[in-house]
Amino acid sequence: MPDLPKRILTLSAAVAALFLLASLAVWARFDSADFGRRIVAWTQEKEQRELRLDGGVRLALFPRPALVLERGVLSGRGGAVEFAAFDQARLNLAWSALLGGPLRVTSVALRGLRAEVAAAGSFAGGAESDPLQFAIGELRLERADLRFGPADDSQLHLDRALARFDGGALDIEGSGAGLGLRELELRVQSAPAGNARNLALALNGLRGAEKFDLRLTAGALRSQPEGYGAEDVNLVLQLVRGDDSFDVALRITALAGSLETANAQKAVLAVNRGWKNGRLTLTYNGAASLGLAGNWLEWPAVRLEVNLLEAGKSELSRVWNGTTRFEAAAYAGALR
Repeated sequence: MPDLPKRILTLSAAVAALFLLASLAVWARFDSADFGRRIVAWTQEKEQRELRLDGGVRLALFPRPALVLERGVLSGRGGAVEFAAFDQARLNLAWSALLGGPLRVTSVALRGLRAEVAAAGSFAGGAESDPLQFAIGELRLERADLRFGPADDSQLHLDRALARFDGGALDIEGSGAGLGLRELELRVQSAPAGNARNLALALNGLRGAEKFDLRLTAGALRSQPEGYGAEDVNLVLQLVRGDDSFDVALRITALAGSLETANAQKAVLAVNRGWKNGRLTLTYNGAASLGLAGNWLEWPAVRLEVNLLEAGKSELSRVWNGTTRFEAAAYAGALR
């Protein structure tokens, strides 16, 4: 064998041996019981949360160094209510931990998570003197149940989910069931845009016998003294069952205000009801007010165009001008 390949193999073997020795040294020094007590105390002192570890803590070295927490329960901030319980939490560490560096968590994998989202609160994170430091770039969920409220349709079960964090950008994708849907697929993307953020949401699945598809995009989403602002808002909701379909498309050029009432410079809402032999379309156009909290949209001076098309007949079109209000709840059972 030539000298160069021999040297490469020798160097590779030496590096592997050093890595193995460093891993074994870290494993030998790790006191799981002591670390478990430290992380519980740190959670209580720094985060004002109660952490109970029924299965303890262990150090895993392969396929990468990680702290594995088994069967835990974490309270909300202040310890008053339970926020989350998990079967296993794997805190993947930076490779520098094997060389005596700080225990810096770079990604997290959770199995069997059960969480009350409303009790989450805020997290302070870790300082250099803390037993753990956090620079999380990825969060994985497997078999997670998230509850957003008391209603049955406010629970989301995720068979799998992956969240990536990169320089202020967020990308979440997952699949499961919940929110009144089965065979659910979810995608959320958010990225910084100056002092604002761009947002994109896609949610689809089956609601009974109906195919459900929801898509939302918003640009320059930002906080303002009076509430929030956004530009180029587009919302599309579609329900399809056989030959019947119902869809809503909303376009807003600019929006500003509060969750109770916001003003849109121009809002165009198209409501379409289709069936085997025809289609009815209502199009609202004009400056409008929007109430996100109450799911309503109101035009003080609107142009309403109605188009009706049936097989074998001429298309019927009419236009009205006046004041009108669109209530989302009024269309909730459109295909039922």
